[in-house]
Amino acid sequence: MRRKGSLFVEEMLLLFLAIGIFVAFALAVTGIIKGALGSILGFKNETNDLLASLINATRHLIGI
Repeated sequence: MRRKGSLFVEEMLLLFLAIGIFVAFALAVTGIIKGALGSILGFKNETNDLLASLINATRHLIGI
């Protein structure tokens, strides 16, 4: 028959395993969201740089 101490240790190990799986999932989701936001913001910055270059080229062509 199992003792209460060994049952407690087994339950604690299962609890730690569940917490570890949850934390790993949360970190993975956070990384995916962070990567997606980085891509969106990077595209926005590149678009702004492209527009600024086009505006400067237009100003240069018309002599402003």
